[in-house]
Amino acid sequence: MPFSGAATNAEIDASMGAIVLLNSSCQAVIEAEIAEVASPWYDQLDQELGAAENLVVGWRRSGVLYFQTDILDTIAAAGQAFVAAAPQIDALFAALEQRFSAGGKAELITAMQALEPPIQAMIGQIADYLGKLQTFEQAMLQADQAMRNTVGQVQAQEQQIQGEIDAINNQIKLLNVQIQTDREAIARAKAARTRGIIETIFGVVFAPLTGGASLILAGIGVASIAEAEGQINAMQSEISGYQQKIASDQSALSDDQRIVATLGALTMSTGLVLSDMAMIENALDSLRTGWTALDGELGGVIAKLQAATSAADLIVSQAWYTAACNEWNLIVSHVADLTGRQIDTSRVRIG
Repeated sequence: MPFSGAATNAEIDASMGAIVLLNSSCQAVIEAEIAEVASPWYDQLDQELGAAENLVVGWRRSGVLYFQTDILDTIAAAGQAFVAAAPQIDALFAALEQRFSAGGKAELITAMQALEPPIQAMIGQIADYLGKLQTFEQAMLQADQAMRNTVGQVQAQEQQIQGEIDAINNQIKLLNVQIQTDREAIARAKAARTRGIIETIFGVVFAPLTGGASLILAGIGVASIAEAEGQINAMQSEISGYQQKIASDQSALSDDQRIVATLGALTMSTGLVLSDMAMIENALDSLRTGWTALDGELGGVIAKLQAATSAADLIVSQAWYTAACNEWNLIVSHVADLTGRQIDTSRVRIG
């Protein structure tokens, strides 16, 4: 597939959309809560939740910043290198068209070869970012699994309310599937121009008490670089419906039993962090594949220039470079619009 500015911009949007989703999921973990109870498992689960919170705090501070400074800035630099070289390269093509010479060809080849390092820098920066993400992912997998093991053990001991636990866990599973679908659609939305990053953190009361207090508060985050307010509002309505069903399933339980029955909601928050990481990995891998293909195209053009023996042999290479500059103009403009966007966070309590 030829190098395309529109296709590349869509991949950049998908990458940034997934990254801001992860950022929101990190905040959702930070805001998750469990009421203190006089049970032997409480301290362990509270410590495990605290360990997960400590992990996400670091990424929350730096994940989007890394993307903007390490990846977007490198993309902009590569595009600017292509476009800035145009006067010189166009002049070299024109001179060779008038009088083909070995010296002129060598100068053109050198100018084109100078465009390879910026492309390779983009590929390298994505690899570096994915390395940071994978380190975070491994630590988060351990924290999430520890919480799931504890929740499973605690719930397995409550045989007298196993029916309610199973019903609530099923509702949490269905809710998780629904919000995953909604969030992925929001992440894929085309970026809106001159907008910030819209972030909403839902605090979902899964074990409500009279007066608005909660025994279990799970966080669900969503964020977008697009015009997604309507989708986020629809998502809020869906979450509310599930929350009401889960609340009704525990109406006959004591406070301690309600906490146990809804513990699975805490791992929904950490699970979203992990699924967001997988989405980022896929998006960035697609973007990296595009840059690798561009690097290959440029290498092929340079090889044709090296084999050229007349001005006629330069026509295809010149057309490729002109087209590439046109596509890069689209990308540089789009990246400039994305760079430096600020996060506007709102919090919504459900239940």
